[in-house]
Amino acid sequence: MTTDEIKALIVQRANACNIPANIALVQLARESANFNQTVIFGRYVGGSGERGIAQFTSGTWARFGSGPHDPNAYDINLSLDAWCAYMTYLLGLFGGDMTKALQGYNGGEGNVIRGTVSSAARNYAAQILAGAGFQAGSSGGGDGGPIVVEPTNGNGEPEPTSAFPLLLLLGAGALLLIVFTRE
Repeated sequence: MTTDEIKALIVQRANACNIPANIALVQLARESANFNQTVIFGRYVGGSGERGIAQFTSGTWARFGSGPHDPNAYDINLSLDAWCAYMTYLLGLFGGDMTKALQGYNGGEGNVIRGTVSSAARNYAAQILAGAGFQAGSSGGGDGGPIVVEPTNGNGEPEPTSAFPLLLLLGAGALLLIVFTRE
């Protein structure tokens, strides 16, 4: 499977579970060492036993995956299904707050709930959002409100949100058109 085919599959799954495709692409590129075939399909095992494109540990796989962790986490379709289920769960748990969902994905949802998010998990979420063209910010000027995710332009300024969903949809459609016309 080529990298372009993998990316097209990610966009399809992200759209199916209502996760911005650009966030999914950046997150899964990071998890898979930039779509490294050995990480996705091969026998690579992370330091905590993580496997596959979404780098699931056995405990998280048991909750959201299908069948045995090894070898099923190396099946890209099963792994993306589990990723979609886990991200959807996290977004539901944190009221749609993408920053907290990404922190929970990386550092455990319990740490987010307890307010004990590690700097590594905070950096993970911030880097994925920035790489996907989003900016995390406080909703109420220091009022302790939830973190909101806003699309940004190339200069780091907030993008008008009314145009963003259309642009995202057009970009995903263009990517799918390119992939399907190559076959």
